[in-house]
Amino acid sequence: MISTPGIYAITAEEYHLDVCPSPSLSASIIKSLVNESPLHAWTKHPRLNPNVEREEAKHFDIGTLSHALLLEGRDVAVVIQAENYRTKLAQEARDSARAAGKCPILAHELPEIEAMILAARLQIDAHAEASDAFTNGKPEQTIVWQEPNGVWCRCRPDWLHDSLDVIDDYKTGSGSMHPAQISRNMFRDGWPITAAWYLRGLRAVTGIDGVYRFVCQETYAPHALSIVGCDPATLALANDQVEWAIDEFGRCLSTGTWLGYAARIAYPELPTWEQERWLTAKQ
Repeated sequence: MISTPGIYAITAEEYHLDVCPSPSLSASIIKSLVNESPLHAWTKHPRLNPNVEREEAKHFDIGTLSHALLLEGRDVAVVIQAENYRTKLAQEARDSARAAGKCPILAHELPEIEAMILAARLQIDAHAEASDAFTNGKPEQTIVWQEPNGVWCRCRPDWLHDSLDVIDDYKTGSGSMHPAQISRNMFRDGWPITAAWYLRGLRAVTGIDGVYRFVCQETYAPHALSIVGCDPATLALANDQVEWAIDEFGRCLSTGTWLGYAARIAYPELPTWEQERWLTAKQ
């Protein structure tokens, strides 16, 4: 249990079980509060819901494996000499690797993953403004702090620089990572909330106003990479959402009431595209 705000080296398992003195707020719970409801947040919280379903890693895709290898190094991988996991021997090797906190990799998957990591490193090294990404720092440290309303909070940056003023977040995907195409994923998946939350935690324990960078790479050849951030307007909106979530989480904790969707009839607006679709169809 961690009861003093600070930056800690703990395991991912410990982090996800929640190491704070009372049920704490994280980026994923904030997104659930903002985009769903307090009831959804309660359901997903490991300390609030006694029957919470832990998400087990049934497989590791290329992006997940690349993330582990780029940030944590080759030692995190266990190469399985098999074509697939259909045999009992391969399954046992896979499960043993996971139980040890390692990433199992089928031997034939390794060359593509290594090519992706090499492409990432080459493109980062050549970057005009962020060639220091994933250097001079440590991966997966846990930041713990307490808000003025008493709510305990936690976050786990992919990479925190030793200077404590830059956080790097590695994102991979099978879609385009061209800067002009990223905004759809950014807002759909709540990247700005993550950035605002992590920077808040960093400021709370260090007093430093840091910079948050998303290092975004495609999982298909040539594994192109771009580095993006949140503009002031985007961060301002995300900070407002974070402030609201802190207050809402504190209220729910103190009252023990976790409401679902609003108890009133809603009337979704007729979308323009549906009107246009019908006008075209009846011609």
